[in-house]
Amino acid sequence: MGNESQENEAPAYQLQSRICSTSNQDGGTVLDVDRSRIFRVNVMGVFILDCLRQGWSEAKIAADVASRYVVNQETARTDVHEFLESLKQHNLIHAAREHEDS
Repeated sequence: MGNESQENEAPAYQLQSRICSTSNQDGGTVLDVDRSRIFRVNVMGVFILDCLRQGWSEAKIAADVASRYVVNQETARTDVHEFLESLKQHNLIHAAREHEDS
């Protein structure tokens, strides 16, 4: 249905280059190397970070979250958007079209 257009959308966000992360079956840890800050994320957070690394758009991530975690599309869109907003507030991601500050 709408998945084809979602797959063709340009990624809205990218991880900042200074971000490192690890994960296991319980979730993951995100390290902001320059600012010496550590964040914990759950399994879905790890999945979203991996999708960002692959260049997925917010819409494609939300569609996959809805399918993978068996939630409705609206809930998935809201959850993904809120997580991305949180990453943005902590300066862990930037708009894909912007250049990073050095």
